[in-house]
Amino acid sequence: MLGDSPRDACYVIEAAISAGPGRMRLDLGDTTLVRGFVDPQNYAAGVLYDVAVGDGFEILSVVRCCVSTAGCEVLHANVDLEWRREAGMNRPPGNLHPDLQ
Repeated sequence: MLGDSPRDACYVIEAAISAGPGRMRLDLGDTTLVRGFVDPQNYAAGVLYDVAVGDGFEILSVVRCCVSTAGCEVLHANVDLEWRREAGMNRPPGNLHPDLQ
């Protein structure tokens, strides 16, 4: 989230569901967007949120791989992907990390 929260407003998206044209509903699971109380002595004053309507956000793509001389094994990804070796991407063994030779 790109709001004004003093906290690190990063959340794991468990699901994304269409909410109409150009809109998505993001399911954050058991995570709350509540930062705290407006007044800790007066709960009726309401709560503060880490996000506000209109705040910008970024959804990052993450792919964790194990690269070896045999190729690349995808360990985890939050996006659909297909790993393929591009022409000219083969490197001579001398350029590999010593553990991969």
